[in-house]
Amino acid sequence: MITIKVNGVELSGFESSSVSSSMETASSSFTFNATAQPDSSYPIKAGDSVTVDIDGTTRVTGFVDKVVVSYDSGSHTISISGRDKLADLIDSTVGDTKQIVAPISFTSVCRLILDGIGLTDVKVINNITGIEDFKEGELVSASVGEKAFQFLEKFARVRQALLTTDGLGNLVIERGSSKKLKTQLINIPNNQLSNISQGSSTVDISNRYNKYSCAGDQNISSGLSEEAFADVSAQGGDAVDSDIRTSRVLEFNSEENATSETCANRAAWEANVRRARSITASITVPGNSANNELWIPNRLVDINDVFLNINAQMLIKSVTYSSTLSGGSTTKLELISPDAYSLEASQSSLSKKRNDLSDEFLASV
Repeated sequence: MITIKVNGVELSGFESSSVSSSMETASSSFTFNATAQPDSSYPIKAGDSVTVDIDGTTRVTGFVDKVVVSYDSGSHTISISGRDKLADLIDSTVGDTKQIVAPISFTSVCRLILDGIGLTDVKVINNITGIEDFKEGELVSASVGEKAFQFLEKFARVRQALLTTDGLGNLVIERGSSKKLKTQLINIPNNQLSNISQGSSTVDISNRYNKYSCAGDQNISSGLSEEAFADVSAQGGDAVDSDIRTSRVLEFNSEENATSETCANRAAWEANVRRARSITASITVPGNSANNELWIPNRLVDINDVFLNINAQMLIKSVTYSSTLSGGSTTKLELISPDAYSLEASQSSLSKKRNDLSDEFLASV
């Protein structure tokens, strides 16, 4: 059940509502549609504060971005859409905090950027143990006009981290979770436990490469000695996805001055994320929760779908909750490889995932 509060007042009677949240999008979004008599007004304005609860759990804390009103001789339709608090981090430039001095933790960098654009009430929640601080000599500065989220995201990639939200509008630093939902996704004919109403799978390797080479010589400080310059410019690291033909190579610069180890980790992260995006399953289930657990991103789930030929554990990348007055509630889940956002994915584990996800499903990889 989707519950909507605008300026603290619960509203009902929406013809349809939709809420989306993803591991790769820092800000959740929502859309509500309603009808009214042509001579009536609706008590929602752009900029109003909004909270959205899904089965009693708050999944959006934000604001109305857009209100669209349309009408004809027999109807009056209103569409309201918006995002959570972190939309301001995505849309705003860095602000007053242009120069950040290392050594400094990534959590502190996020805090400074949020404070610089006025998001002082947004918490920074770090769910990664042992994330490395930025050291002296590493580039931790923003250019004039650079978007705040883009600035943070490029350094999140260097630390192999994702920037997401928690439903309360806070900024969460994390990687792929090991937490698993109790409910299994099932589509087996004549099985009473089947709960998948719709499904599809996609394999697209057009953005994958055999070799990923990360160089650490971007934005080298002009204050370095000739010897230090040569040492830094020689840094680099590679990762290999041996399921892709050897003629496909991607070279890129690190977002900061980096050691060979950092570059190798950055290359591995790039390979894993691109692999995750290449193999996906889209599953729709009735309702928004099961066994008292809400379907949310970054949770592991077992899936057994005979039509898609998948019998494996996968990671929920994104969730879209939908509700209509006539059709009830459904949830659409986008699923990816469970080790997608980790550094531990090796070729042996990749091969195992290929078998788990079935040879037919991945035959074209």
